[in-house]
Amino acid sequence: MIKGRKGIPQDLERDGDSWRFGRRLAVTCFANSCGQFAQLLQHSQRSATNKCNTLKSSQIGLDVVPCERCGSPARLGSGFCLNCVLEPGLDFDSEDAANWDEVLEEVSIRSAEWCIGNYQILQEIGRGGMGVIYRARQRNSGRIVALKRILSVHTESRETLSRFRREAAIVVALRHPNILPIYELGETEDGLPFFTMKYAAGGSLLETAQAFRNDPRRIIRLMAKVSRAVHHAHLQGVLHRDLKPGNILLDDQGEPLVSDFGLAKSLDTTSDLTRTLTSFGTPGFIAPEQAVGPAKNLTSAADVYSIGAVLFYLLAGRPPFVGENALTVMKEATEKPAPRLRTFTRALDRDLEIICAKCLEREPQARYRSVADLVEDLECWLEARRITARQVTVATRVWRWSKRNPMFAGALAASIVLGGLNIVAAFKR
Repeated sequence: MIKGRKGIPQDLERDGDSWRFGRRLAVTCFANSCGQFAQLLQHSQRSATNKCNTLKSSQIGLDVVPCERCGSPARLGSGFCLNCVLEPGLDFDSEDAANWDEVLEEVSIRSAEWCIGNYQILQEIGRGGMGVIYRARQRNSGRIVALKRILSVHTESRETLSRFRREAAIVVALRHPNILPIYELGETEDGLPFFTMKYAAGGSLLETAQAFRNDPRRIIRLMAKVSRAVHHAHLQGVLHRDLKPGNILLDDQGEPLVSDFGLAKSLDTTSDLTRTLTSFGTPGFIAPEQAVGPAKNLTSAADVYSIGAVLFYLLAGRPPFVGENALTVMKEATEKPAPRLRTFTRALDRDLEIICAKCLEREPQARYRSVADLVEDLECWLEARRITARQVTVATRVWRWSKRNPMFAGALAASIVLGGLNIVAAFKR
C-alpha cells in the first residue's frame, strides 16, 4: 500500500458513485506511468462522448447506461464507470509508474460478466445494513430479477446470517399479490446466502411520493392494497416491524409490493434477534412502543402505526415526527401526540385526518384493533361512507383526556372517590 494514502476499499460495491470513488483514490500518478493500458483509457475517454452521442440507448443496450458525467459506456462488474474510476491517474504527469501499478493491483474488480449462481449482475439498486440488492438477469431464461446478497462484512456474523436466511424463509411462505415474491434461494461461491425476487421497475414510494401528493384517492387506493398485504402477513403470524416508504415498491404497472421482511417477527413467539439502533426499525415510521419497549411485547398495532405514518408521509409530504437525529425523533414520538394532518395540508378531507390520527395514537389499544379495520375505513372513505373512526365512545374520550391531563385527572378521580365516601358516611348516620 502506498504510504500516506487512505486504504482503498476492498469491495468497490460500497460506493455506487464512480466519480466520488475515483476522487477518493487520491492517485497522483500520471498517464505515461500506466503504459499501454493508460493509452487505451485515454483513447476511450476521447471517443466515449462521440460514441454516446451517435448511439441510441437501444443500441448500447438496456444494461449499459452511459455515465452521466463523462458519457462513457465502459463499466466495471459492479456498475462503476471505468473511465471515471481511473481518471485521477490520467490527469497529470509523473514518472512514478509503480504507484499506479500498485493501485491497479490492489483494487479488486469483478469482470464485466460477474455472475452469482445463474444470474448475471447488471447494477446495484439498493443497499442496507445487512445486504445489497442488484438488478440481475437469469442467464437461462433472460428474466430480469432483483438479487439480494448478504454483505461480505457479515461473513462471520451468525446473527446476521440467520436473520438474512430467516427473511427469505418468511417471504417464501407469504403469498399475496402485494407482497414482493421470492423466486429462488441460493449461495454464492464463497458460501454466502442470496435470494432473488421480482424486480420492481417502478422504484419505491420514497422515490415516487411527490407524484402522489395531489391525488389523495390514488394514495388511499394504494395504501389499502398495502394494508391488505400486511394483514395477510399478520394472519400468517408475521409482524413486519419496518414498514416505511422505502420498503414499499411499485411494479411496472404501479402496483404496490411490500418488501424487506428482514426485521419481521413471529407474533406467536417470544424469541427475537438482538435489537440495536440500526436494526429495530426506522425512526419516524416505527411505533413508540417499538422504540422503547421489548420486542416480545409488540402486536399488530405496531404495523398499524407504521402504515399510518406512511399514509401521513404521502399526504403531508413529511413523516409525522422529524428531528435532527434518530434519538430526537424517537423522543418526540414517545412523548408527544402526532401532529394533525391538516396542519400541513388544510385542503384534505377531515376523515383522512381522523384515519391518520387513529393509526398514530401513542397507546396501541387506542389504534385500530387490526389492519383489517383500517382497510375497512380506507374503503369507506373511497366510497364516501361514514368511517368507523368517527364513532368514538364517551369512555374513550374520557380515557384520552385523562392521558393528556394525568395530574388533573388524578385529582378529579380522588375528589369523586372522597365525595362518594362522604355520601355513604352521611347515610350511615
